[in-house]
Amino acid sequence: MEKAGNLWYLKGDMHIHSHYSDGGRLEEVIARVVNCGFDFCAISDHDTFAGSRAALETVESCRSNTPIIIRSQESTCAGCHILSYGTWNKYDRALPLDEVCRSIRAAGGYAVAAHPDWQPTRKNFRESGVFAALVENGLLDGVELMNFPEPSSEADIADEWTNRYYFERSAAGEPFCVTCGSDAHTSADITPERFLAVFAETPDEKGILDAIFRYRRSAAVWGNCVIGTPEACELYRSVCGKRHRDEEITVQREICSDGIKFKVSGAEKTFFYGDIKQLADDTFFKPGFDRGNALLISKKGQAAQAEYIGIADRVEVKCIPVMENGTIRAHFSTSCCDELVFKCRVNGKEFVFDRSPYICGTLLEEQNDISIEVFNRDGVIVGKKHWDFPVCVPDKWYWLSKLTADLPAPDGIEPSAKFKFSRQNDDIILDMEVTDHLFCQPYGGTGMYMGDSVQFGFDFECAASENDLVERKVWEFGICVTERNTGDFVVYNTPSAAAPGVPAKLKHSAQRKNDTTSYRVVADKNFSGAGAVFGFNMIFNINDGNGRRGYLAWRNGIGDRKKSADWGFVVVEG
Repeated sequence: MEKAGNLWYLKGDMHIHSHYSDGGRLEEVIARVVNCGFDFCAISDHDTFAGSRAALETVESCRSNTPIIIRSQESTCAGCHILSYGTWNKYDRALPLDEVCRSIRAAGGYAVAAHPDWQPTRKNFRESGVFAALVENGLLDGVELMNFPEPSSEADIADEWTNRYYFERSAAGEPFCVTCGSDAHTSADITPERFLAVFAETPDEKGILDAIFRYRRSAAVWGNCVIGTPEACELYRSVCGKRHRDEEITVQREICSDGIKFKVSGAEKTFFYGDIKQLADDTFFKPGFDRGNALLISKKGQAAQAEYIGIADRVEVKCIPVMENGTIRAHFSTSCCDELVFKCRVNGKEFVFDRSPYICGTLLEEQNDISIEVFNRDGVIVGKKHWDFPVCVPDKWYWLSKLTADLPAPDGIEPSAKFKFSRQNDDIILDMEVTDHLFCQPYGGTGMYMGDSVQFGFDFECAASENDLVERKVWEFGICVTERNTGDFVVYNTPSAAAPGVPAKLKHSAQRKNDTTSYRVVADKNFSGAGAVFGFNMIFNINDGNGRRGYLAWRNGIGDRKKSADWGFVVVEG
């Protein structure tokens, strides 16, 4: 941060996700924010303040005051997403959008439209006129600009719909407040090329929010494209190009047999968080190799450098269930050709082996706890991983037990849901049943998740994707019963090699009888290489007539991020 006249010039990202919803490890995210040269950030996890609270606690524990944390969350509302800033107060996101905005304001916060041009909500939010009505009636405090994938040219940035709408409002003398964020779902998504420039009276959360929403001294910046009020743009031009990173701060890491040692050079002060201790003025040590629980932030003047502490696996190990002689066992494999020693623990039993692939002797169960450490011949750890996946087999019902809901059921009776797989003439059949007497599905197409519906996914390659919005390895579908008691079906995510649209080799049906909704999906034996073992997950979205209240899940990792690494497995044959 630095002064621009009597104001503080601050840079930041106002829309980042962490592992508290569907983003990267929080400590890694904070390190990336610091290393991008940002002074502030808003951890805006889906429908929870947990990530924002944890970020604030982490920075306060470091006592570094870098970066400044803006209290925030991203709420899944009817037909759109709303960002709230500057408050911890929860509100009923099932209310009409105008009431959601009023609730955020009543709690002392600010309501901002998240990515209004985002394809899945464009119809319900932009094309319906809801977005313009909220802006023009003064119910939104601000709008997020420049939230879309990497453009092919800077001309594409200015031509994006939301930006053009801002220019139109500005020409009419009615500009709205602007924010800018990456909507990062991994730390790599945070980029120093795109940020919000703020000119604040004080370098803290209040000063930043006042500058954005009270004085309109903020500008969205992406490369050479700058959008904001004339005053904000002029202030940015006065400081543009003057800031520079102090490259004299360096951090060297040395992997030892019992932990990681860090040597910091060129810093005036180093702050740290987590399981780490200071050996000398410039040397720090983290015992063990657990991921994501330590952070170094070094400062010199206004420059800062951060280090996320966690061993970077040099050997990736994959674990999937396999059928062997009628029993299901864990199959470990790696593409590394080095001489290695693998120490694994499967449901309480320990194994040591020195070859890959390897099938362990312990039988897998419906729920499993598996961990592995990989060492080179010198005894230095080069990889570590943990799995807790469940395994299901054909012709057996499995119940969804993970309930996530903002409010209790209106009558105190929660829905129940189950599924099972079977084989018929080599086809894979998935049956799903939901018992819920408060059925409500007013939506269709990609918006069906806002009403009673099922989302389910297949990972036929067993790729265990960490972020399939980027990696594109899994299928994710939605299915619901319409008012005509017929099935509606959508594709939310498609593997990169597959053709878009509903696959021809996938048949589906749905109907409701009494209080039970039955869904069936039949996957042709040639569909997408469906084989004996594949990843699977499903959730049931709950709407009791007052908006989407929550969901029942078999496992985590489906929805916005499509993280198949958190899914379970289906073993349909030997």
